[in-house]
Amino acid sequence: MTFDISKYPEPEDYGEVLLRLMASPHRRPAPVFPGVESLPDAQPGDVLIQIGETKGHLGASLYSREWLGLKDDELGPPPPVDLAVEKKNADFVHSLIEQGFVNAVLDIRDGGIACAVAEMALASGIGVAFDYCIDEPWRAFEEINGVFLLAVKRKRTDHIIDLSRQQNIHAEDLMTYFGGDEISFDTHGALDHGWNLTLSSLREAINAG
Repeated sequence: MTFDISKYPEPEDYGEVLLRLMASPHRRPAPVFPGVESLPDAQPGDVLIQIGETKGHLGASLYSREWLGLKDDELGPPPPVDLAVEKKNADFVHSLIEQGFVNAVLDIRDGGIACAVAEMALASGIGVAFDYCIDEPWRAFEEINGVFLLAVKRKRTDHIIDLSRQQNIHAEDLMTYFGGDEISFDTHGALDHGWNLTLSSLREAINAG
């Protein structure tokens, strides 16, 4: 059974979706990257690079459970597993960390890119301007193993992407900048408006949950 997102109504406010998912008792905060004792948090002016490719998968996701309220077979199958790709991506990220290129890293396997971005922002105490250039905003919540978000200095971006190409690893600049005290998502006209949340409102929602 495949998961067909088109069967369900579009949320009126994706900011409310993010609040619901971040406050969910079923969401597991991402662990420290394997083999790394600690990293500094994202810094003002850092940008986000995605390592690994997303494929539009919402089956068995936090979004489908918490927002759509689906259960059992309705959830559809979990994302496919490709251990070779996951290891290749993880090894590449580990090499970047060892070179001192990475200030923060999280995977997207629990809540997707949106929840990972929010978690980074809360950990650092710095807001994020997320310039998500897609026409399907729900994809900010898709989950898949082996995809990582890296907070890096802007001057490192081109070099990291060049290194990824040399190793045939998918990498992209998400045009996301750390600064301020809000998490803002620009959907480039996919919705009538983007969505903005203050870090304080997100903390309140998590504590209340």
